[in-house]
Amino acid sequence: MAVIKTYGQLVALRTLVGVLEAGFAPGILLILSSWYKKEEQSKRFAVYISAAVLSGAFGGIIAGAITGYASYHPSRLTHTDMLSTVNLMAFTVCEAGSGFL
Repeated sequence: MAVIKTYGQLVALRTLVGVLEAGFAPGILLILSSWYKKEEQSKRFAVYISAAVLSGAFGGIIAGAITGYASYHPSRLTHTDMLSTVNLMAFTVCEAGSGFL
């Protein structure tokens, strides 16, 4: 969205993103239904929905804290650089902890 200049471009891009994301939750349900029994599916999907809501709730707060810290930090990193660096570090720690590296 960084290259969007007009309101019409914004509406077109958001519509395209919405159309592309529309099948994600049903796709997750389809994948869960192929792995779990019928009795287990609702609990697994509820965990997925809860995790999505919590990540949306806390993701903005954490991003705001990181970019706020970037404005007071004496380094030459911009807000986006600082946010990307912290995201990469968190991803690396999670991957190392899960044994996939």
